Amino acid sequence: MTRDEARALTYSTIMSSIGTPSGGAPTMEDFFDAKIGETLGEQGALEGWDTFLWEALAVKIQNAFQDQNYFIRDFGHSWLIENKDENWEALIDFIGLKLKETA
Repeated sequence: MTRDEARALTYSTIMSSIGTPSGGAPTMEDFFDAKIGETLGEQGALEGWDTFLWEALAVKIQNAFQDQNYFIRDFGHSWLIENKDENWEALIDFIGLKLKETA
């Protein structure tokens, strides 16, 4: 998988997961320049479900790559939380290091 393919897959997966902001969807370039935590914003969660949205998004991302016969090693919601002050391009860098073909 090329870097551009990973970016497109990640962008479409996240946009379909979090929905389109009221001002319209950001361009792919603007999205990858945005910080991970800012994209998700402050999420109100029920007690005991503090990381639910992070977990759900990580599963959606991993599933999107698995649908293409790839697996992102060492990736889960904890990676997103630990890197929430990084921009989304950091995830693409991480994927470049950790992507494993499964077929």
